[in-house]
Amino acid sequence: MRGAWVVTIGGVGVALTLLSGCPGNGASTPEVGFACADGLDNDDDGLVDCEEPDCALTPRCACGNGVPDIGELCDDGNTDDTDACTSLCVPARCGDGFVHAGVEACDDGNDVDTDACLSSCQLASCGDGIIHDGAEACDDGNLADTDGCLTSCEIARCGDGVVRADFEGCDDGNLSDADDCLSTCILASCGDGVTQPGEACDDGNASSTDACVGCLAAQCGDGFVHAGVETCDDGNASNTDACVACEPAACGDGFVRAGVEACDDGNAAAGDGCSATCGLELVNGGFEDQVPLRGWTATHDPPTSGAWARVSATASLRIGDVVTDIASGMPMDVGCVVLAFGVEPVNLAGFLGAQAAIATQLESGHHRLYQDITIPATATQLRWRMSYASSLFTGTGDQGIRIALRDPTSDEVMAVLFETRPGDVSVTTTTSFTASVAAFAGTTVRLDITMDVVLDCLPAFFDGFSFS
Repeated sequence: MRGAWVVTIGGVGVALTLLSGCPGNGASTPEVGFACADGLDNDDDGLVDCEEPDCALTPRCACGNGVPDIGELCDDGNTDDTDACTSLCVPARCGDGFVHAGVEACDDGNDVDTDACLSSCQLASCGDGIIHDGAEACDDGNLADTDGCLTSCEIARCGDGVVRADFEGCDDGNLSDADDCLSTCILASCGDGVTQPGEACDDGNASSTDACVGCLAAQCGDGFVHAGVETCDDGNASNTDACVACEPAACGDGFVRAGVEACDDGNAAAGDGCSATCGLELVNGGFEDQVPLRGWTATHDPPTSGAWARVSATASLRIGDVVTDIASGMPMDVGCVVLAFGVEPVNLAGFLGAQAAIATQLESGHHRLYQDITIPATATQLRWRMSYASSLFTGTGDQGIRIALRDPTSDEVMAVLFETRPGDVSVTTTTSFTASVAAFAGTTVRLDITMDVVLDCLPAFFDGFSFS
């Protein structure tokens, strides 16, 4: 049964429609009109007011009416989706697909963090700690440029111009190997295999035996033995040690090895003053050389007090004859010789060869004739011929002749081979003498003839010095 009435309530006419059925007889009353706002379940279906489908489309129950009805979490009376209550009458939230003005920078309606809008409704940006697909290669969420991810969200690499801590020694942003930072982001250094300014070479190894040593071209004297090129290298330019021009020192190389060789004339010839074993040979022991007394050193003290000279073995010396001193170049009268020998002329019969050495004086003094030699290793004796005369031998003076071996360096006497003493008689005829040198075989010594003249002249003749 259906009917309609008009009821006046508070001066307002309200139309009511009665559907079939009456309360209490098993029929329900539909919730329309005022029934959608009375807070009652008028049709006993468990739904109240705007929960009832029949009420949903009524103005009273529509979203946007400004009244938060049942089923609505909010209703701000508008359809603006950018404020705190959306047009769906639910509070704005991140992920609802609507950008909440002043609160959200974006809202793409999903919770994906790898697109342009994060699940926090903030625009994706480098440094947010989330890798934006297609836009970022990395994102570690910090502003450090020294780790594996740059502040530009690019993966750190050699050549990016940023030094990565604990991985790169340098990074100058280029691929040049000619500067201080190699293209491998390693600081340029000797041994890196790249020749830098200031380096002559760089073979990339630490070997000291190849052609590049310490980034300098290997050379004799650098202290490193160049394999296949040098036999030795002692790091100096000395030619007197065991390594000469990067070859082992050897007799005949032309350099005197200190403490080992007495001489080295660069050849193996004998008789030239330096033997084939680099020992000093007795030079001009018979005084036959055309250069007077070659090989010998003559001295006088005082300088002009006497003469060392060479004289012909066939000469007959008389008062008025002169000889030339090889030390000063001055002529010297031989009258002392005639007076001391007590005969005129003085003949030199019995000497070997054509020449002999003569010592004569004008006044008292100290006179020496010597040379440094290496006594042959097999030698046992020194031989020579000599004649001399002095009236003081029979007196009390200490005038005399001494033949000795001295140290070539200190000049100290090592051994006296012959010596006149007070009381000795003159030997005016050519006589052979010998002295043992076995204790000095193979040793470099100074063979020294000393004439000490005190009150009178002391002439002497010498010839034929040799070892046997």
